[in-house]
Amino acid sequence: QREYAEIALHSGQSLMNVINDILDFSKIDAGKLDIEAIDFDAHALVHEVADLMAMNAEQKGLEFICLIEPAVPQHLRGDPGRLRQILFNLLGNAVKFTQAGEVSVSVRLLDRLPEQHARLRFEVKDTGIGMPPETLAILFTPFTQADSSMTRKFGGTGLGLSIVKRLVELMGGEDAKGKRGEIGVESHVGSGSTFWFTLPFATADSAATPIPRLASLAGQRILVVDDNASSRLALDKMLREFNCLPLLASGGMEALALLRAELSENRPVNAIVIDNLMPGMDGVTLAGKLRATQDSAHIPLLALISARQRGSSPQLLQAGFAAHITKPVRRDHLARSLLALLPASTPQHPVAAGRILLAESNGPSQKLVQVLLHKAGYQVDTAGNSQATLEALARQPYRLLLLDCLLPGLDGPEIVRRIRAGESDAVETMLPIIALCSDAQEADPQHAALSAGINDTLAKPIAASLLIEKVEYWLHFNHAD
Repeated sequence: QREYAEIALHSGQSLMNVINDILDFSKIDAGKLDIEAIDFDAHALVHEVADLMAMNAEQKGLEFICLIEPAVPQHLRGDPGRLRQILFNLLGNAVKFTQAGEVSVSVRLLDRLPEQHARLRFEVKDTGIGMPPETLAILFTPFTQADSSMTRKFGGTGLGLSIVKRLVELMGGEDAKGKRGEIGVESHVGSGSTFWFTLPFATADSAATPIPRLASLAGQRILVVDDNASSRLALDKMLREFNCLPLLASGGMEALALLRAELSENRPVNAIVIDNLMPGMDGVTLAGKLRATQDSAHIPLLALISARQRGSSPQLLQAGFAAHITKPVRRDHLARSLLALLPASTPQHPVAAGRILLAESNGPSQKLVQVLLHKAGYQVDTAGNSQATLEALARQPYRLLLLDCLLPGLDGPEIVRRIRAGESDAVETMLPIIALCSDAQEADPQHAALSAGINDTLAKPIAASLLIEKVEYWLHFNHAD
């Protein structure tokens, strides 16, 4: 029955995709598709798409890499919905037509344009089936696929790429240098494809969110162990952006040999970043060997895990890892993780280890979250209204606040405002706050005000794995700042 249900679900999703493609193409063809101009976080959008597509790639055993060059402005003005649609289409095709190897998405700055505009280049690469020159010539034509067998095997209308091309043209307009939005592809049969597109955007006034204490990573020697060459290259670039000195190894044996050579020359290794899924010697096995060797037992280890391995903290901690982050690796997550692992100054006010305040007015929801956190080994206090929340925060320090968006008494935005404004000397103004909101509440204008001071959100009903992942991140990584 489950198999039948999954078939029905997949068929329904495929039918919806076909209908949406036809509707979009009809709107574009009739000149009735509007392009928005709103502020959005470009880095967050790309990572959001990458995280979702990485799960699809992982189901096929593919490596998924996401790299945003540091020069790419974080805050842009344009149509985030249509940009998301373009990326989903190109990445969806890349995953669909790749049976082994990898898929990657990258973004870089091409030009700084007058009047606070920038032209960006997006690239989606894969190691899939590739295409011959005669197919490339008609690829962006409506109702075209590489051949009819592709439609039978993989499905689709053949409209996707033509819609993408028209969207790029509509969004591209004409910039200050007279250039329009462009899209292209490079491909060879059997060796994969690279789809690229360029778009101009207005850069928003708000500055990029800085990573506190990033300068303290300068000069740190970090060993990266990952069997995938593209993943190693992406990590190498990120570490060099932090002014670290990366050392690269493609597997466990190479890493052990490289580490011995470095230590024998009195060249310290300050941290080791290890992909947990490697052939031959996996990350847990390598961590065990490092912990069993006197010279390397003290070096902090950071695990790189897949989405399926979320919730594996106990096993990783037992193996000797101090922390973990999920692939595809985000620049800010890597930086914060390393900052948390490497020696830093002692906090001015000691904090109760792992203690969390759960401010939730709904009894069953409060009980559920409390049980989930207790099972994960965290100490949790609860508050059922705004007054109890503020009193608890003033009474003792916490490492994290889980805040119900509709708490009785003061509303969520007012509680966040008081915390961030430092109206009580006893409350840490930089306390990480995760808002617990339903989808309807996230769309509410009040939530926009609340989000101005929160660090993260969790949608209700709360998924246990996502709850633990976010709590782990903000406790172990963000609090080190």
